[in-house]
Amino acid sequence: MQRKEFVIGIVDHPLFGLIMVPYIVVIKPNHGFYHIEAKVSPLNISRYIDSFSDNEKQLLKWIDEYSDQNLHKVFCKKRGQNVVDFIGKIKPEFANEYIRPYIEKRLVKCTDLIQEMNIELYFKEKPK
Repeated sequence: MQRKEFVIGIVDHPLFGLIMVPYIVVIKPNHGFYHIEAKVSPLNISRYIDSFSDNEKQLLKWIDEYSDQNLHKVFCKKRGQNVVDFIGKIKPEFANEYIRPYIEKRLVKCTDLIQEMNIELYFKEKPK
């Protein structure tokens, strides 16, 4: 019988470096790997919210604070610029000086909370 589990993946974002990403994975007995069912986001969280603990909900909140949409809200100064254009036009210097410290503050909070939780943490490599 398969079961679903909430896990955190550490992903190398092309512009922002290492970040944490929440996933729901399907665990099948006698298999050596997990299938990712969904990346948890505000768009699909309602499908899973009943199964999250208070700590998991807090973790999701902090991770969402550095989603592309929220970074756009916090750092975009151009009116009418959509999220994709904003992310695509960020210069590495701006990302390193302003956005990365913003993300790192949230990562520290997440790391502190994860240490108190029973949650699996995985490094998600890029496909080769």
